[in-house]
Amino acid sequence: MPRTRSSNANNAPGFTLPSDYTFAQGGRLVHKDTYQRFQKLFNAAKNRDPDEHGMHIYNDFFGYAILDLVDSTLSSIHTLVVKKKYRDAWRALDCLGRFSDDLQDWKQVDDGERVEATIKAYGAMLVATIRGLEKDDALNEVDIPNLEEALQSFARSFDSGSDAEEFFNNIVRAYGRKLFGDRTDEERKNIWRSRWEAYVAFVKALPDEEREKRGEMVPDEDGEKDKDADGEDGEGSEDNDDDDDGEAWFGDVNVKDAQKTHRDFAVSRTWKEYKDALAGSPNVPLRGPPTWNLTEWTDEDKRPFLFKNFE
Repeated sequence: MPRTRSSNANNAPGFTLPSDYTFAQGGRLVHKDTYQRFQKLFNAAKNRDPDEHGMHIYNDFFGYAILDLVDSTLSSIHTLVVKKKYRDAWRALDCLGRFSDDLQDWKQVDDGERVEATIKAYGAMLVATIRGLEKDDALNEVDIPNLEEALQSFARSFDSGSDAEEFFNNIVRAYGRKLFGDRTDEERKNIWRSRWEAYVAFVKALPDEEREKRGEMVPDEDGEKDKDADGEDGEGSEDNDDDDDGEAWFGDVNVKDAQKTHRDFAVSRTWKEYKDALAGSPNVPLRGPPTWNLTEWTDEDKRPFLFKNFE
């Protein structure tokens, strides 16, 4: 039986934040390594967003700029998976899953084959990592306190409608049901409440400068809405996302699907196909200087693409 109930991280009503974990914006529990990786990726994405710089370059610029970040992250993950460093790979995958959930622009670029190859490489390494952790008896909430939440995030990252995404989404949800199928809706709510209370205390304890740097708002105790530093209402957390009818996030998926075998699970095969797809895809912008990072463009570089020049 997987160890999913004995962790201090998920015992309601109290919650103690593990020393190697932190809260991300909105109350998401993440490993500190995942948090640092995500912040680095998010800041890099912001530097590549034409809207942030008052520019329009061409329609797929931002999508390919994000895809370039996904590529570099996948390369790091591939090294970890090949070396069977599954815990490190999990944290990097958790980062990429959350990043892909928040910024799906890369899935909309005009090279469908490239996108599908990327999804398959990501999915194959995720399956390999999950099964590696399972084999090492580390796929549990003792070793991974945010395990169920991370699986939910992975499922969402495979949820934009393609056949490849539907396939991997099903595998992730099957693992969700396998590991957490006996957890009741009331238990989930209690876990969420205890974490939210800890998150409220965590944010309140942050110095104002750190809170602003992290983009945090002071959340309400009940978790229904947040307030910014001036007391204005903001958005509430979306982590407690079971359906209103009480059905768990993994739905009625067949738990046996967690043990499925498929040619797309072979990391070596999907990685080769992915690298082949990269060979015919642009690795620098089609217009402007040869870098996706717009902070490296000069004012003269930016001038032809500024919004004000289109007015």
